[in-house]
Amino acid sequence: SFRLLPASRDHKRLWDGDKGPNTGGMGAYSPVRLPEGTLERIAESVLLPTLEGLRAEDIDYRGVVYMGLMLSESADGVGINVVEYNARLGDPETQSVLPIVRGDFGAAVLAAAEGTLGDTPELGMDGFALCVVLASGGYPGNYEKGLTILGLDRDDEPGSYVFHSGTGSDGSEITTNGGRVLSVTGTGASFDIARARAYDRIESIGFKDMHYRRDIGWSEHS
Repeated sequence: SFRLLPASRDHKRLWDGDKGPNTGGMGAYSPVRLPEGTLERIAESVLLPTLEGLRAEDIDYRGVVYMGLMLSESADGVGINVVEYNARLGDPETQSVLPIVRGDFGAAVLAAAEGTLGDTPELGMDGFALCVVLASGGYPGNYEKGLTILGLDRDDEPGSYVFHSGTGSDGSEITTNGGRVLSVTGTGASFDIARARAYDRIESIGFKDMHYRRDIGWSEHS
């Protein structure tokens, strides 16, 4: 059995306009605007055969199946292409998926571990979320560490969250300690509200040579 989480789309390229080198992900949003019936087709043509394959090989897998998919045009409308599988949640996709999941996610995870997921309610979805990654200057190449991060003492406003990734501490200060330093997520009843809240929260955060994309979610406006 399985429970579907909302679909998300990430942005791998470093610079606006999907240009520059590939990264671990510069931002993501959820849910994704898809042609009607696409999620159902993904479940039927990819997810269910995957579970059947695990069962056929006597693999008692209990956990997350992350499917990286690429959609393309096809004779019947939308082609579904599997790029990768991961046995984990994605980063930064998770930061835009879990904030809009409705239902007892913890109970679903526990039930999956115990093999009783089929007895739990379906997980719902409410609203939109958009995540923007704040990266160190020079990422994904060489970058400086130990830079003081300003603006984290501001209380998160309703509908916005700051997730730490590549951070450390120097006494009372939070410092940079990685390529992708922070993820800032905005949520809201509409895509535009979620996007505005994420970028508004970013305005109060800063560190030397901080870099982020300013066009996360551009495809929703194209």
